[in-house]
Amino acid sequence: MRVVLPIAQMYHVEVDNKIPYFVYGNRQDGWSYRGPSNSMQGYIPLGLWKGVGGCESGFARPDPFDDNIIWSGCYDGGLQRNDLRTGHSREVRVWPESGYGWTPQI
Repeated sequence: MRVVLPIAQMYHVEVDNKIPYFVYGNRQDGWSYRGPSNSMQGYIPLGLWKGVGGCESGFARPDPFDDNIIWSGCYDGGLQRNDLRTGHSREVRVWPESGYGWTPQI
């Protein structure tokens, strides 16, 4: 019998300034996620966790001035800016060249 448990290992956990607050973190072998700190059900269902870019080596951190903007990191200096209001996400490189072999577009 195979048992699948809805668990994950999270790294670099952050919270925002909302009440109730949201929890952010990057997941082992996966994306960065955002989930509520509580729910009316007594537990937090998996469906309430939403991907916010990034990957396991980075972080997910709300902007200190706007909780609707999430910064998510990844390998080789990769950085994404995610706007929760619009769902728009864009890559932001902190280095003038990409570690993947092609020049980033300006």
